[in-house]
Amino acid sequence: MKKHFSQSVSKRQGFSLVEVALSLAIVGVGLVSILGLMSVALDGVRDTSDDHQVAIIAHQLIADRQGTPFDVATASAIPPLNAAVANNNLYFLKDGTATPTLAGAFYRACVTIIPIPPGAAKLEIRVEWPANSMKTNVNFFNTIIARTTTS
Repeated sequence: MKKHFSQSVSKRQGFSLVEVALSLAIVGVGLVSILGLMSVALDGVRDTSDDHQVAIIAHQLIADRQGTPFDVATASAIPPLNAAVANNNLYFLKDGTATPTLAGAFYRACVTIIPIPPGAAKLEIRVEWPANSMKTNVNFFNTIIARTTTS
């Protein structure tokens, strides 16, 4: 019987160093790409969260103004609707809680009231964030509020 030693050399087991290095490079590029996309995704989540909080603040201000008599200031310091007011600033913390000053505030809501005769007013709300920054994000909200009469 003849044994062939050349056959055992050609059927070796395992990977060469070049194959391992190449596969590690491919996996490394994939991981770096995924980590780069994670920061973009987290920024998107943060922006969505801020946009949601801004909408809640604006809707609370509108509801507060709608639920208050036409010629009375609201609890959140929005002036009466029968007086023209420009740039009435209101400040809010990151969680949407009102705060009296800019110190510590994250959102700034600028409320403008434009009376529309007879018995209505346009309420313009501009919400900016971060409140104490020169570079801010801005969302605008407009609504018309009419005086209600009871008979």
